[in-house]
Amino acid sequence: MQFLNWFQLHYGKSGSVTNAKILAVGTAVILLAYPVNYIIRWLIGKSNDKTLPEFISSRSSKKKIKELQLITEDGISDNPKSSSPSLETIRAGRIIGILERWIIMILMLTGQLTGIGFVLTAKSIARFNNFSEDHFAEYYLMGTLYSAVFAIGLSLMLINMR
Repeated sequence: MQFLNWFQLHYGKSGSVTNAKILAVGTAVILLAYPVNYIIRWLIGKSNDKTLPEFISSRSSKKKIKELQLITEDGISDNPKSSSPSLETIRAGRIIGILERWIIMILMLTGQLTGIGFVLTAKSIARFNNFSEDHFAEYYLMGTLYSAVFAIGLSLMLINMR
């Protein structure tokens, strides 16, 4: 209901909500998903990551995927329980990032700016135990801030669209 109120507040009654405005919101939702994931990965220097979905999907057997789980930044690990995250953890982190950006966009569009702090705090509390790992805090902070910047930037463009 709040989202519809936002549309009416910014674009008048439902008659002035044009297809272009709906298309702009839909495009923002799509952009905040996987395209921004790839851009953020490039910005933080993880674009050559061996866990990219297109790399994994080209591997047909489960054996190849298990071999990928042994790859770390330093080379191939003999220990499957090494400090590198599993493929499932990486995929979950990427989906959490998409959801985070969508939630931030909805909060921005509905004027609930304090909710953004809650989203970022909840994410940090969930990952608190991982902050002691090498380079995780920097990687996490850069990814979260880039993610928030993209979501806030696109939201501001939508808000200022007349």
